[in-house]
Amino acid sequence: MRAFGLLNLLTSRVVKVIDLSTCLMLAAIVVIGGLELCARNIFNHSFVWAHEVTILLANWVYFLGVCIVYEQRGDVTVGVVSALLKNTRMRRLWAAACDVISAIVFATIAWYGWELLKLQAPFHTTGLRIPNPAFSAPAVIGAVVLALLSIRHALADLLGEDEAQAVSALV
Repeated sequence: MRAFGLLNLLTSRVVKVIDLSTCLMLAAIVVIGGLELCARNIFNHSFVWAHEVTILLANWVYFLGVCIVYEQRGDVTVGVVSALLKNTRMRRLWAAACDVISAIVFATIAWYGWELLKLQAPFHTTGLRIPNPAFSAPAVIGAVVLALLSIRHALADLLGEDEAQAVSALV
């Protein structure tokens, strides 16, 4: 199914971008923390911006990083029910149902997160005046990516296709 392959390719590339960006943000957190620690202990000086920037970056790392785990199916599953199902087809249907429910939940989070971003638009932090939506945007972006990944997982379960093969067929 070509649509599945395109979805698979899109989500795989998005997750690679997320992987690279979260690594860079994590490195920035470590550098900022190290600079702040040295400045405070050696020069008795603190950077006013360090706390806000570190919290902002950590928020992005957390909400986008969960997409990497979910993409690799490292999420929590309902293994008890799956173990009771003896038939492979039934286990696939159960997994697909869980993925569809997850996609609906993630899409709902994305929708209400978008509404929250609109409400937060006029506000900013008191220190660096960072727009408040910058702190909530990673949850919305993460929810959208998680919804797409859930749909991809459901299609893989229903079609019985290997996700990696679907991507390589398109590349």
